Amino acid sequence: MTGSIFWLTLRHRWRFTLLWGIGLALIGWVTMAAIPNMESLTRLTEAIANMPPVMLQMLGVDDVSQLAGPESFLASAYFARAIILMAVFAVVVGLAVSSDEESEGILDVVLSWPLPRWQLQLERFLAFALIGVIVVAFSWIGLWVGLRGTELVINEARMVDNFIGLVPLTLALIAIAMLCGAAFGRRALALGAASGVVMAGYIVSFLGGSTEGSFLNTLSPLSPFHYYNPNAITREGLNYGEMGLLLVVTVVLVGLSVWLFQRRDVGV
Repeated sequence: MTGSIFWLTLRHRWRFTLLWGIGLALIGWVTMAAIPNMESLTRLTEAIANMPPVMLQMLGVDDVSQLAGPESFLASAYFARAIILMAVFAVVVGLAVSSDEESEGILDVVLSWPLPRWQLQLERFLAFALIGVIVVAFSWIGLWVGLRGTELVINEARMVDNFIGLVPLTLALIAIAMLCGAAFGRRALALGAASGVVMAGYIVSFLGGSTEGSFLNTLSPLSPFHYYNPNAITREGLNYGEMGLLLVVTVVLVGLSVWLFQRRDVGV
């Protein structure tokens, strides 16, 4: 593996990386700007407490007391939203591994280059994985800069844990979208499949976590979202076993994607 596709992908996607990174950083900064001190946090918590229960669940809040501290507030108000944004990011870049060019009818030209198909898939995945890490790092910078303008005292180590935990989840979601692209080829079909799988995983994890003993609760461990819980990470730190499981799943899905892509006819 020469790394040529890896570096080419990074060069072509630097604007995309910068836009996503700045966007996530701004969201982090704005979130911190909304709670410059404990008094403002208390007022905001009281306002959220008056929301309907279904709205609280959408924020990932089972108990309003979870919002009492700044770390808990960020887990529910920021990281719960970051999950959705990184899921969108993952679907976009996962499909870009191959299905974008196939839909444009130029993938046959790319594959005429003197390199094996597996190299194209693997190097592009690694490039997009690095872009994902960079975007997550930008989001941490935005939150950190915002924190400097507040009077809050926050456990920054727990916040770093939450950002680190986002990385394996994002990689797993990229691998899911990549697998859909390798299996279905055409962007419209691959996009529908990837979006459906990711959305179903989020819904199963979200509803399953709030309905103990239900069928969805039983299915919840099948969703990658099940293994990233910002509130639990804020309280207890990273669960390295769950992070490792997501990385193993990512490797398996990427391997399956490469296998499928090498064995099917490419649409032109």
